[in-house]
Amino acid sequence: MSVEPRGALSVSDPLPPPPIDTVDRVRVQPPPPVVRAPAGPRTSRVVVRRVDPWSVLKVSLLFWFSGVLVLLTAGVLLWAAAASVGLVENIESFMESLGFDGFRFEPGRILRGSALVGLVLSAAGSLGNVLLAVLYNVISDTVGGLRLTLSEDAPSSSRI
Repeated sequence: MSVEPRGALSVSDPLPPPPIDTVDRVRVQPPPPVVRAPAGPRTSRVVVRRVDPWSVLKVSLLFWFSGVLVLLTAGVLLWAAAASVGLVENIESFMESLGFDGFRFEPGRILRGSALVGLVLSAAGSLGNVLLAVLYNVISDTVGGLRLTLSEDAPSSSRI
């Protein structure tokens, strides 16, 4: 019985991996890090091909109605200021001196008439805007729509 020394290889043992030869290899340097300029705001191009007339009607009604409401409020405030200064009475007496007997301003009637005219103008303006939206849709089918470029705001480094 023969005893093999420890660490000796026998025919049935697998071969060890070959040694790595680093002398003959070309050393590859990693690429230098890419330094990019700070990115500007992102932009994208879109085309508005169609405007929904129902959306235009809703927004237009709210817009015109709020405009009429603002004008009526301003009118009431101006009327109150003119009445407190006595301007309304001076105009009424001036009109009587011109020959208009019994001339009087009736604030309630003036306010109702202004509100009615404002509502009629709101409806007419909204209808006009809807017709313009339909006309835009017809024209954009022919021409291709409205081209827009959208961009984000550049992020600022300072906090507000």
